[in-house]
Amino acid sequence: MERLNLIQFYQKFGTEEQCQTFLLQNRWADGVTCPKCGKIDVKTYKLANGRIKCASCRNTFTVRTRSIFEASPVPLQKWFLALYLCGSYKKGISSMQLSKYLGITQKTAWFMLQRIRYIFENDSFEMSHSNRLVF
Repeated sequence: MERLNLIQFYQKFGTEEQCQTFLLQNRWADGVTCPKCGKIDVKTYKLANGRIKCASCRNTFTVRTRSIFEASPVPLQKWFLALYLCGSYKKGISSMQLSKYLGITQKTAWFMLQRIRYIFENDSFEMSHSNRLVF
C-alpha cells in the first residue's frame, strides 16, 4: 500500500464509519469469522451500534473484538491516526506528544502506544485470549 499524506489519510479515514468499514474489510477479507465459535464466513446479522451477531452460536461481537482496539473507548479515528503518527516519526512518538495531537490524556496515549508496540512485535492486530493485554 502506498504511503498516504495527511490530507489523503483524512479523506480515507475521516469518519468512524470509514474506519470500521476499512477494519472489517481488511480483518475479515475471506468472510467474517466468529470469535467465539470460529466459523469462517458465518452468516451474520448487523445490530445496533455496529454489533454483529453470529447466526450459528448467537454470539454478538464487533470489529474491535479480540483486537488491540477491544475495550477501548477511544474512537477508531484516533487509533488510526495514532498508528499513522507512529509510522511517520523515525524515532517514534512520546505519549505526551501523542496526547496533544489526539486530544486525549497522557495515560490514554501511553496505553495506546503499548498496544501499538504489540502490533509491531507480533505483526498482528488480533489478540487471542491467551495473550490479551492487561494493564
